[in-house]
Amino acid sequence: MDLVWFMIIGMCAMNAIASACPENCQCRTGKITCKGFIIKEFPASIPPTNETQFFISNTSIESLKPTDFKTFAETLTVFVAKDSRIAVVEPHTFDQTKNLIALGFSGTMLTSLPQDLFQNLKALSTLTLSNNKLEVLQPSLFTPLTVLINLDLSRNLLTSLPEDAFLGLGKLEQLMLQRNSISMLYSGSFKGLSHLKALFLQQNHLTDIPAGVFDDLVNLEILHLQDNKISQLPANLFSNLSKLKKLYLSNNRLSLLLSVFSNLTEIRLLDLSRNQIQHISPGAFSGLMKLEEISLHTNRLTTIEAGIFKGLPKLVNISIENNLPPNSTTVPEDTCGGQGLSKDKLSIIIAIVSTAVIVGISVM
Repeated sequence: MDLVWFMIIGMCAMNAIASACPENCQCRTGKITCKGFIIKEFPASIPPTNETQFFISNTSIESLKPTDFKTFAETLTVFVAKDSRIAVVEPHTFDQTKNLIALGFSGTMLTSLPQDLFQNLKALSTLTLSNNKLEVLQPSLFTPLTVLINLDLSRNLLTSLPEDAFLGLGKLEQLMLQRNSISMLYSGSFKGLSHLKALFLQQNHLTDIPAGVFDDLVNLEILHLQDNKISQLPANLFSNLSKLKKLYLSNNRLSLLLSVFSNLTEIRLLDLSRNQIQHISPGAFSGLMKLEEISLHTNRLTTIEAGIFKGLPKLVNISIENNLPPNSTTVPEDTCGGQGLSKDKLSIIIAIVSTAVIVGISVM
């Protein structure tokens, strides 16, 4: 009999949740999904649960206000608005959602955010603001987010990153800024991001990078700078990036490689392809003891100087095809400094440098 009553009570509870579910929404225990451009107002009558994850997509909702979350603010842990017409998020909208751990706005009409929007989100670990129309980052906008780990600002209309833009984000590990229109960085743009592991700055309009801009990124492992307009690299740009493992600089306007990589003692991959590099200075790659792969293809190199890859014991992959003039890039006999590359390693190099003239190197 007890089992029967338990089943009846359970069915009644499920029916209660279903009956309370807003129109054009699906409600399952702890998860609410509302979808469709027929939805013009924020869904009301949210069923009570111990934990609420709320997803809205492809709606005609144009604004959010504090009262929208009033009845379930304390239980809300995830809120995501995607591909909707939201253009305004009123100040204090999330003041009562203190247990929110993930917040996302993607594919909306947002051009800006209120200065104090995140002031009470002390538990937030993931913030996604991608594919919107954000033009400016308000000073100290993210400062209250002291436990934030992931921040996605990709595919917006940002043109610069002001000083202290991310101040307070001491635990941030991933920062995504790709596919904006960023042309200006300041020396303090990434100040305080000592735990950052991955920085995505590709597909922007960067031409110059100020010295010191990466100085606080002492734990950075991956740096994406490809698909910009960078013409030169300051001498000490990477001096504090001793933990960097992958550096992407392809499709920029670099013409000369100086000794700017010497402190990258943990680097495994260095991509310098699709630039305008005509000359590599001696010692440009010295000290890169763990470098495994380097890409220099599609540049304007005519000569690879002797010993240019000397002292790189882990190097197994060199790509220098498609340089200028075609089929005449010269690789001297001791390009690798007499390191005694194994047959396997050497065969990889020859296969990749198939369009170059190999001088004095033979496979044993």
